[in-house]
Amino acid sequence: MKMNGILTRRDFLGASVLAFQGVLLMPDAAHADQANASVLELDGSIEAREMWAEAVKRADQENSPIISSEDDLCSIQVDPLNGVYSNARTVSVSKRSQIGLINDVIIISADYGVTSTNRISPFNWARIYCSASSVKHSNYHRTVLDGGRTNAISFHAEIVAAGGWPTYVGDFYAEFYYTFTGSFM
Repeated sequence: MKMNGILTRRDFLGASVLAFQGVLLMPDAAHADQANASVLELDGSIEAREMWAEAVKRADQENSPIISSEDDLCSIQVDPLNGVYSNARTVSVSKRSQIGLINDVIIISADYGVTSTNRISPFNWARIYCSASSVKHSNYHRTVLDGGRTNAISFHAEIVAAGGWPTYVGDFYAEFYYTFTGSFM
């Protein structure tokens, strides 16, 4: 290192290697304590919960039920003749989110059909994915709004950052429309 306080590239790389070796030599118990203490909430979760609360109010006004992901698993509509979801398409919406050191892409996909009167039916399933991180656990609640033309979905997910640490929790809100389009707020 030069005396004027400027770090050369060689000195920086050497210091980085020493720091990385220190992490590798850290006892496993210390890593476990860090992992347990580092479940962080993703940015945007508060806003997603607020949007879902508004959707629940609208659903209550429209007498539309709130359906959980567990309920949807039991009601997938399959066409027995060709073994595919009847009258359904998979629609995906995405949003960028900082997860750990990565500017990741979170994707919510929903598979549903639309009737001849432009109403969402059947609704088969919804999933959440990340482009680089991994979703460890997730569940959702959904409701149909606007007289059957909008499906509002609230996801809660536990996401492990790329590299396996740290773990984040997040709430996400998306809407899927009878036009086979959607939005991720």
